[in-house]
Amino acid sequence: MRDTLIKVQESDTPMPVAKIFATATRLEKVLIFKLGAFGDVIFCMVSMRRIRLYHPQAHITVLTSQPYATLFKRCPYVDEIVIDPRKPTWHIHRLIAVAKQLRRGGFDRIYDLQNDSRTRLYYRWALGTSIPYYCHPTDQELPLPEPPPAAIDLSPWMAEDVSSILRNHHISEGAILLIPGSSARHVIKRWPFFGSLAAQLTAEGRQVITAPGPDEIEYCRALPATLLLDNGRPLSLFQLAGLCTHASLVIGNDTGPTHLAARCGVATIALCGMLGMAERIGSSYYSAIFEQENMQSIPVAEVYQAASRILATYSPPA
Repeated sequence: MRDTLIKVQESDTPMPVAKIFATATRLEKVLIFKLGAFGDVIFCMVSMRRIRLYHPQAHITVLTSQPYATLFKRCPYVDEIVIDPRKPTWHIHRLIAVAKQLRRGGFDRIYDLQNDSRTRLYYRWALGTSIPYYCHPTDQELPLPEPPPAAIDLSPWMAEDVSSILRNHHISEGAILLIPGSSARHVIKRWPFFGSLAAQLTAEGRQVITAPGPDEIEYCRALPATLLLDNGRPLSLFQLAGLCTHASLVIGNDTGPTHLAARCGVATIALCGMLGMAERIGSSYYSAIFEQENMQSIPVAEVYQAASRILATYSPPA
């Protein structure tokens, strides 16, 4: 017979981790909530790896949204996915359909890495509050007994072979990848001086490339850089990860592709339009982070100098 499980509410008095997880090895089915967005999905991979390591025999299911279905299907920490169409809550029939799928899962434990009103609704209404539930959106707060790993490299399972794309565009190993875009909802995150930076880098004979998303193609065409597409289409997330592994340096805004590059073991400079972002995005993954409340206040000269220091130490893979 299974031992009594200990449920932790958000308002509960903290208890020793050893006591919370005294019965963890008996758990069989784990549910993780992670709906998006892309950058946050990348951030949560450390937490998901820790959950998998702590529940090595568990069947782990992720509730996510359609844009990240393929990513989680390939993720080695996940066994199954459930798709939430993320329709407004007044589409009650859609909520009921997702709730039925979750109830059939028979979950023993829930990790809410989304931590919003929608996932709390699924927990309280669809699954019932008798299931142990841990609502912690950041890895630092995840109540697991062992500390987070020093670093995580996503390239072994995310990076696709892009050698044909590089050949078609005549790109050599060690090009500099610029990520000048961002989510269309967050254009304020875009640093306005990528054109000036690209001009300085190309003037000294370096190859500079971009791999824009669908909404950024025309913007990137105007930059003094080679625009990479796959038969006229934007690269997939997996192709982008593969492209990053061939770059000597990635320079980008505070956006998902930049954070992906940093977690593929590539030297990365992040440009952030908010103070205090270094801790949130995980400063140890980045070669340099620039923070200003106004993106226009980040000087081109300082970014160029940081890039030059990093490139001076770059050695192409053997």
